[in-house]
Parts: sequence; C-alpha cells; structure tokens
Amino acid sequence: MDGKEGKRQTIVAKIDEQTRRIDACARDFAALAGAINRTHCLADIYRDALQEIDAVANDENRRPDPLERLRRIKQIFVKVSVKAVKIMAEAKK
Repeated sequence: MDGKEGKRQTIVAKIDEQTRRIDACARDFAALAGAINRTHCLADIYRDALQEIDAVANDENRRPDPLERLRRIKQIFVKVSVKAVKIMAEAKK
C-alpha cells in the first residue's frame, strides 16, 4: 500500500505544480492584456491629439496668430498628458 500511496502523492504533487504554473501563466496573460488595453487607449488619445494639432496648424482663417496656435497646441499636449497619467495611474492599482 505504501508504494501506491507514494505514487499517488507524486502524481498529486505534479498536478499541484502544473496548476501553479498555469495560474502564473494566467496572471501573466491578464497583465499583458491590461498592458495592451492601456497601450490601445494611449494610442487613441495620441491619435486624437495629433488630429487636433493638425486642425490647429491648418486653421489659418480663424486663428492667424502663430502664438495663439502654439498656445492651443500646448493646451492639447497638457490635456493628453493628463489623460495618459490617469491611464497609467489606473494601471498601478
């Protein structure tokens, strides 16, 4: 009986080890999915910001003053930075 019990314990130990490995992989994949999601969100934010900057840069009729354009572009960068910081802060939670 001791030989069968030893084999059973060995099998149970191997199953436990494989379960721990699978759990670790699942955590890694969840972290990767979160990183991909954050990257996707950041890419959307940056794409929208570039479109806004392009609109400001090409808006010669409404705002001909170059300093006003720079001020608006700076506001866009500040807005993007705030959004990016919020996304990255959520990632640390």
